[in-house]
Amino acid sequence: MTKKHRHWICLKGYDYEQSGAYFVTICTHNHLCLFGDIENGIMMPGDAGEMVQTEWVCCC
Repeated sequence: MTKKHRHWICLKGYDYEQSGAYFVTICTHNHLCLFGDIENGIMMPGDAGEMVQTEWVCCC
């Protein structure tokens, strides 16, 4: 099995500890759509998506 190498995508010199908006990508095993569906360009979260959204809002 070969080990995949990840590319560093952070902006050099940027302080990620400061306040601001960040784009977060969550990937699932085998790219399964576990968090909901996109309908007319709007994310419609399923049960797992609601759980993630609740925890994200609660903890941030």
